[in-house]
Amino acid sequence: MRITVYDGAGSIGGNKIHILENDNGLFLDFGMNFARYSLYYQDFVGERPSRGIYDLWRLGLIPKLNIYRSDLLPNDLKAEISTYNRIPINAVLISHAHLDHVGNVAILHEGIPMVGSLVTMVILKALRDTGHGSHLGMGIPYYSPKQPKQGNPAVLESKKTKTYKWRPLFLTESPNHESIEFLQKRVEEDLGK
Repeated sequence: MRITVYDGAGSIGGNKIHILENDNGLFLDFGMNFARYSLYYQDFVGERPSRGIYDLWRLGLIPKLNIYRSDLLPNDLKAEISTYNRIPINAVLISHAHLDHVGNVAILHEGIPMVGSLVTMVILKALRDTGHGSHLGMGIPYYSPKQPKQGNPAVLESKKTKTYKWRPLFLTESPNHESIEFLQKRVEEDLGK
């Protein structure tokens, strides 16, 4: 067994711990490192979602690995990222719904399942539904895929239609009917959009 701490050691936040056993890998959290983020972002200055993970990659705020959502790779970064290791990730185990533990989870490759408690997943879904978790890394359990902008492929934009992709989620406990219904429903359905 090999344990690699990609971030979070000696700081508050940024927990990104990878456990590898044979060809199976598991991340324990994939959060934002508040100290490192504060070097570049504060108050009303934040990440540029229209550039996907470009800024996070260039500023060293995420590990240099080939493990990120394909729709968040701007054309001017794809070739570089493809030269980095693609480590095995069978799932991300989310300890709880604080940004220092989940703030970068949603930028991980879209096929990587998320595992967490019912309460954690309901909180993350509520944050996504209300827009309080609207920064790039909070698209859990669903997100709007991005595509290169016509005429400027270095810029990424969400499709004009309300098309969402859902991530594979696994709960550590049996949910009741109401929580299943909540986790599967988009807020736009209630608003008639």
